[in-house]
Amino acid sequence: SLYAAVREAFDVTPVEYITQCRLQRAIVLLSMGTKASAVARQCGFDDPKYFGKLFKKRYGMLPSRYFASLGSKADDGVRALVHN
Repeated sequence: SLYAAVREAFDVTPVEYITQCRLQRAIVLLSMGTKASAVARQCGFDDPKYFGKLFKKRYGMLPSRYFASLGSKADDGVRALVHN
């Protein structure tokens, strides 16, 4: 079954795998300067609070705090993405 194949390949359930993918996409969008509420919607989370809860559980901080922690590193990363 699909469930078993995903579980065997990634050692997580399909729901957990999809959530991980969505949160990884969120990191990219936050690094590009997208606001956390917009990132939540763009990554398929209807409730920004729920998105924040999952993000904090996975990365140890809220999305807004993550973005603030990037500082100028975020600007450099965005420039590299845009110019390549």
